[in-house]
Amino acid sequence: MSGLDWFFAFTVMALLFVAVAYWSRFSSILAPGSAGEETELDREVIDLQDRKDHLLEDLRDLELDFRMGKIAEDEYITRKARVEPETLAVIRELEARGVGLSPLDDLADDSIDDEISDVVGELEEEARIEATSTDS
Repeated sequence: MSGLDWFFAFTVMALLFVAVAYWSRFSSILAPGSAGEETELDREVIDLQDRKDHLLEDLRDLELDFRMGKIAEDEYITRKARVEPETLAVIRELEARGVGLSPLDDLADDSIDDEISDVVGELEEEARIEATSTDS
């Protein structure tokens, strides 16, 4: 598989994960007898969870871009320093409201880290193969 195929597969997996996470959050926040009516507090929690998901996705994308060499280290550090505090603030706000992290968040972190490592490893292997073929 080429790097583009892995990127496409990674993107599809990320979108599926987000869809499952949203579905599980919406179904757990709405009470069974509420017939779809949300309270203002529920809406705020959903908005916070959406914000958290977007920020975590930004951090994951930033990490992937850095590991793949798409951005310089100083840009990585600057952008990460800007996004991380906001992410932590949103997570703390959710925890203060009694909403913990979804078990899917931990699973996603592990699988995304594995995906990133696999993609980086394949790209490094391709670069080594190209370097040895040009040396010959």
